[in-house]
Amino acid sequence: MLSLSGSTASCRVKPAIRCNKNIVKILAVATTMVALFAVTDGPAVAQQADLVLRNGVIWTVDEDNPRAAAVATLGDKIVYVGSDQGVSKYIINDVQIIDLKGKLLVPGFNDNQVHFEDTGRLLYGLNLLDVSNEKEFAARIKAVNDRYEPGTWITGGDWSAYET
Repeated sequence: MLSLSGSTASCRVKPAIRCNKNIVKILAVATTMVALFAVTDGPAVAQQADLVLRNGVIWTVDEDNPRAAAVATLGDKIVYVGSDQGVSKYIINDVQIIDLKGKLLVPGFNDNQVHFEDTGRLLYGLNLLDVSNEKEFAARIKAVNDRYEPGTWITGGDWSAYET
């Protein structure tokens, strides 16, 4: 029986046969290599992707790695997130490649009830939902006016005297 455990090889043979531990190590490694190549089609190859998005600013929503430059997908699975250089190993055969040209890519938002545009206007524009007095009303309008380019219309506000 041959076994390789960490860096220690052991030999269990009949006492009449002498065993060289270095040969045991070599045979164990060689057997492992042959077994690996028999199971696979040879050395490890990068996974094929069917879509590569690169040269972008990608928000990953991962606190440890918040930004990336490239993404590769296969079907409905993300198979790579990282650098433009790293994604190149996923470009095999017919892959759709989209150059993001430095644009922002964010995770998909799939909530049809969020009223995304209206919410954005409330966050950046005029939000009067919680205003209940004239002083705060005027202050909010002034703050938006100061933030906007001259001549930009101030719209929205969603003010209702009955909500506060």
